[in-house]
Amino acid sequence: MIKKYSLILDNVILFFLSLYFFSFFSPGITAVENIALYTSIALFLVFIATFWQDAVRNFKNNFIRNKTLIILSILAFFTVIVFSIFPYDSSFSSLHLAIRQNKKAWMIFLGLLFWYNGSKEKSKRVFDFIAFAFIFSAIMFFLRDIFGIDTHKREQPAGIIDRQYSVYFDILAMFFAVFILCVKNHLFKFMLFAFVCFAFYLDLLTGARGSWLAFVLSLLLLAWLFYKKYNISRKIFNIKSIILAIFVCALAASVSFFNPSIKEFLAKRLDNHTISGRDIILSKRLPMLFSSHRAFIGLGHGEYQYQKFLNDNNPSKEYLGPFLEQEFENTGLTWYLHDEPSFVANYYHYGVGTIFIVILTFYIFIKAILKFRRENNYYILALALSVFSYYIIRGLFEGYNVTNLFIYSCLFLLFNYKDEKCQK
Repeated sequence: MIKKYSLILDNVILFFLSLYFFSFFSPGITAVENIALYTSIALFLVFIATFWQDAVRNFKNNFIRNKTLIILSILAFFTVIVFSIFPYDSSFSSLHLAIRQNKKAWMIFLGLLFWYNGSKEKSKRVFDFIAFAFIFSAIMFFLRDIFGIDTHKREQPAGIIDRQYSVYFDILAMFFAVFILCVKNHLFKFMLFAFVCFAFYLDLLTGARGSWLAFVLSLLLLAWLFYKKYNISRKIFNIKSIILAIFVCALAASVSFFNPSIKEFLAKRLDNHTISGRDIILSKRLPMLFSSHRAFIGLGHGEYQYQKFLNDNNPSKEYLGPFLEQEFENTGLTWYLHDEPSFVANYYHYGVGTIFIVILTFYIFIKAILKFRRENNYYILALALSVFSYYIIRGLFEGYNVTNLFIYSCLFLLFNYKDEKCQK
């Protein structure tokens, strides 16, 4: 009876946990995310209280398998917290914001330490939910921006598809690509491959050139890893896939050519003379931080501190790079685009503590690659490629979201199953 109850509780936790990761990586379903999160947390507590010995054993095993990850994640988390205790503008509670924005990821992380038992089946369930979040996000942005079902778009320089879609694409595309490799049915695999081409076409329409580069380089890295591991390339490329890709690309090119607005937009984004202003952002803004008393400790968590600092140190309203026409969140501050490379952007907020964020990022990436090469773990390979796409390549141009990094820590723990091989 106890074993049956444990199995039921395990399956319910797994469902809500998978639903949480799906909703976290999907646009416009925050209510579902919160329900899944707090239900998972409550069930984690029930599991710990009911099966204490199992929970302690899981914690010990997870700590042994992921000791370095846990230590680095704690250091990165405390960096965000400690460097936000004394923010640049004390009237705004950076500490409260840092805790509020990152507590969900850490509640999940702590719950996983006690609940996850190294089962590959649990890893697979979560991985499948994340892969299908890719389909959901592409369809949602397509319906919202093409057919005008749009209630959340912020006024900003954007493409035909909201630029925010490119963020979801960079995070999820590699999960979906690896998911395709695990599909055995060839017809289903070709259908999914066609959807990737469609989703990438939507990404082109965002105008986010850093995202285009991230996707292409991530695919090349995937191909290279498979070539090195298996010494063959047919697992990724075959003649049917190439023909299908050419057909889908030709169809997309035809649509673009005969649609004047799309044709004009893509031509403008591909124009070599079109620049983003990031050279000005780095050359004008970063010296202001270096010459201030916040150069070592940063400004504290939250974009408000960044906007307040730039506005206070630019009384003459000198041009500091791209900015929005409206003020920042009704504060009267000029809204400068926070478009520095990822780790530079984090340096603004956490100063020298950013080193722990950098180390955690590259640890997850490198360790996941090594585990794939040793253990044939496809799920952790997808995680490595997602980190590479979102933080390392896209991060060369923009992005400073540390919450996603803590979610990646959760996924590393969850995908680091005990089995030696992944079923394809």
